[in-house]
Amino acid sequence: MIRKIAKKIRHFETLQNQEWIWTLLRKPYHFLIDPMGKGVKVRIGGVADARIPADMTGKLEWEGYEQENLKKFCSWLKGKKKPLIMDIGSSLGVFTLVALAENPESEVVAFEPDLNSLQTLQHLVGTYSKNRLTVIQGLISERQGKETLLKNQAENTIRELAKPYRDWE
Repeated sequence: MIRKIAKKIRHFETLQNQEWIWTLLRKPYHFLIDPMGKGVKVRIGGVADARIPADMTGKLEWEGYEQENLKKFCSWLKGKKKPLIMDIGSSLGVFTLVALAENPESEVVAFEPDLNSLQTLQHLVGTYSKNRLTVIQGLISERQGKETLLKNQAENTIRELAKPYRDWE
């Protein structure tokens, strides 16, 4: 409810481009919508409920995100025992988030070449069990290149992700 009101105010014509106001109000607003730091409940694609960090609530149009695809994905997820999801080209990790939130037995391997996107993904899914997620910085191709074991690439990715998180603000 607070998010909907804030969104209307944010996009009010005379206030929309007043970045100094939003910079000033951002942190108090994030505290207001998530005072305990447990994540803000959002409905993704109109079908999946998940908790996300307060600073991520304005990054996407969560409620309208890929509704048709997420409806099919969630339907498939709910009927599976210990599903293994390969999120290839995971970007910010919306499908990874949904998989972890909708099925507590799911495990996800997220592939993404962009390290900043992987950092964002880890931040986004931070309220969910980390032992169900493996992130791989890399690409999947039909052409053979340098062979690297998945385990080794995951370890390389963990080392890279140990560097400080890039703040959105």
